[in-house]
Amino acid sequence: MRSMVAVLLLGMLSVWGVAKELLLVEDLGYQAKLFNPGDEGVVQRIKLRDHDTNPDPVIFTKLRVENRGTATAQDLVWVKVFLRVGDEKILLAEANSFPIHAYLRGPVEERSLPDDSLGYIEVMIKASEDPAHGHTLQPELTLWYSEGKEGESFTLLDGSPDRLSVEVFSAEILPGPQGGNLNPKDEFVVAEIEFQDDPDVNFENLYLEGITIHGPGRPTIEKWIIDNGISRIDSPSPAAFVLPRGYLLALDEGEHVLKVIAVVGEEPRDGEEIKPTVTVTVREGENTKAFTLSDPVADVVRYAGFEEIENRERLQAGQILERKPQELVHSFVVLKDRDRNATAPTVLSLKVEPLGTARQLEYLEIWDDRGNLLGVAESWGTVKLSRPNGGPLRVADDGSLSLKLVLGIGDELPLGASLLLRKSLAVEEIDYGWNRPTHFADIQTVTDINPAFFGKPTIQLEAKAGTVRVATDGETVGRLEGTLTYDVPEALHTLIVGTAEGDPLSREAIREAIEVLEARLLAMGIPVRSLRAVGEGWLELRVPAEVEAEVIQGLVELQGRLAIHRVLATSPDRAELEAVLEPGQRILPSHAYDAAGKPAEWYLLGPALLSGPIAASAEVRETPTGLYEVVLRLTQEASQTLAQAVAKLRAEGESPGEPGDRFALSVDREIYSAPVVTVELKQQAVESGAIPTIAFAAPLSPEEAFVLPYVLGGRALPADLAVLARYTPQTLDVTLQGTTAYRIARSKVTPGSTSFTVTSKDNPAAGPLFEATFVYRVELEGALPREVEIPSIALHVALSVAAFSDTAGIDLPYTLALSSVDLILVPTVVQR
Repeated sequence: MRSMVAVLLLGMLSVWGVAKELLLVEDLGYQAKLFNPGDEGVVQRIKLRDHDTNPDPVIFTKLRVENRGTATAQDLVWVKVFLRVGDEKILLAEANSFPIHAYLRGPVEERSLPDDSLGYIEVMIKASEDPAHGHTLQPELTLWYSEGKEGESFTLLDGSPDRLSVEVFSAEILPGPQGGNLNPKDEFVVAEIEFQDDPDVNFENLYLEGITIHGPGRPTIEKWIIDNGISRIDSPSPAAFVLPRGYLLALDEGEHVLKVIAVVGEEPRDGEEIKPTVTVTVREGENTKAFTLSDPVADVVRYAGFEEIENRERLQAGQILERKPQELVHSFVVLKDRDRNATAPTVLSLKVEPLGTARQLEYLEIWDDRGNLLGVAESWGTVKLSRPNGGPLRVADDGSLSLKLVLGIGDELPLGASLLLRKSLAVEEIDYGWNRPTHFADIQTVTDINPAFFGKPTIQLEAKAGTVRVATDGETVGRLEGTLTYDVPEALHTLIVGTAEGDPLSREAIREAIEVLEARLLAMGIPVRSLRAVGEGWLELRVPAEVEAEVIQGLVELQGRLAIHRVLATSPDRAELEAVLEPGQRILPSHAYDAAGKPAEWYLLGPALLSGPIAASAEVRETPTGLYEVVLRLTQEASQTLAQAVAKLRAEGESPGEPGDRFALSVDREIYSAPVVTVELKQQAVESGAIPTIAFAAPLSPEEAFVLPYVLGGRALPADLAVLARYTPQTLDVTLQGTTAYRIARSKVTPGSTSFTVTSKDNPAAGPLFEATFVYRVELEGALPREVEIPSIALHVALSVAAFSDTAGIDLPYTLALSSVDLILVPTVVQR
């Protein structure tokens, strides 16, 4: 029986604490929510009930509150303990942090619980502006009290710990909406961002403070729109929105989706992707946070009525028609509408143009795939199209239409005449509706790839020194095929270097830049294959391709100009410093950047204490914190000058209540470090008259850390240089193909050319390396009327601008030497 009573009593104590059997106490396990920076709220609530036969009140005399969680004094602004009885809330004790130990000596009515009444003890805190994320709050309260002649105490541990959090809310870009094709004037949601306010003790909603959309500009995107479900705000492209105060994102502890809408321009760039990156700044109360999110599903802008046009040829490449057919089903043009709008495209007309030598035509008929005649003409040119009832030839939204071209061939054709057609469709896709005003009206073109030939001419090829001799008794359109082998003896990075602003370098600046770059490369042990002046004030640098291109780029783009200034003031806002800027002072950014890519700090500086070639050598080493320590050994003159300047500055702790002066080290007009003058440094400056070395930690990339010693330990470049173009050739083994049209006749010669794209055989998925044009000419040889000669082939490749990593609009010509070219004219080598 006693064991059963003990078990029951233990179960009661787990819910209610029993003090002298008459005062019942219960921890209510209050909230267990997040405290964000600056939040204040209850972390423990204890229920008190006096239930006894005596008429005495319960008088509280002493309390102690300790935190059994991990929160420290730095996490808190204050801690307060209140007694709540009825409508009254009485402060019992307060402190800056845990623990609280207080004797309660105030008026009895302000520290007592009336007889047979109900009350509460509440422990409240206010979080600091920079609490440690994840630290916990779990108060344990001990309270001493008296009732009549008896005294007692109780201790209760908070049953629901709270947690400090700096991740006050979250933003996530959703996987939708669907991607697809967008047309001129289309307006569609292209990205959705979900914002969520985590459960916390405050009652603040989430508001949008700023938003920038990084995506295609005009003419592709006319404007961007954001929509929170309550109001829509638009911004011309590129989008940096002006927001009203209190633009709602989500209610307290709720979630909501913000829609990003793109409005396509009237004449967008065809094929441009819409896959925006959105930078948003969100506010909850006094807390703000920036997010950068990228749309995972791309849309593609199509300047088209029909997104897909398929040319289905009935005549295959090289087909030779021995007899002229009376009627020829030439080809089918299949049109498909594949976009996100609900507008039906309309085909107004079809223009058919012959590109080969077959020009005779009796009639041209256009049919659909259901046997309806849509248009007819008696010559090459434009055929108006309509339904058999005279109505417009409209295609259902997201539908398709197949057009069949039937040709009536006219008079006898010359031997070897070729048939190759270009088809141009006048298309409209216009809807002036209120919601989605799609607007496209233009020409869409498709050209045959495979020609047909009428009859077999006699073609003879004869090799001749440096040339190929061609003889024929007819006309033809053929296909040029060959194998291009391009071997690179040594793969080299070729960099074109100029000023960052694009201004040409003077002769003196070029000479000095060559000397400095050669010295840097020599110090790093990098062989220079070529370093010379080219063009209008540029430099061309060639080094082996095994050297990392980023290292070479850093070596070129770091000017290496050092300076030391006294720091007058700092601020994350440049405008704040500009307001107090005086003559002789300057403002420079830090080398550290925030999440938005902006300088984390701006410095107001006095005149330079030191500048120019002040470092004799430099060393960089990585620290355990992930930064890099840069050690500069100063020249003797710079060492003495710096000591004289430091001796006049105020050291930290030297004057009571006054901070120490700071001096800033700048590299290429960015502040890498701004240390405070210490007593030890000033003492060294005064006693020895020299400061031979300066060491500072800086946020560097691995490439910067590798290059910086060779830059700072030598002369500075004469100007801010930039890599304007970079190209690294590869060993290629590719096949080139392209349709080429030429005419061989008694006295008529037509020059021609064919374009081809070179891709890597080892990595074709990487896309084209460059585009080139195979240029040839046909000349008469002597008095032979039907024999012509193709001179030796010269292949001049104009490297596409896309072949460079960063071109600054420069297109540089290069010439590729051919080690072997085999030409085959198809189907010309046949005997009749």
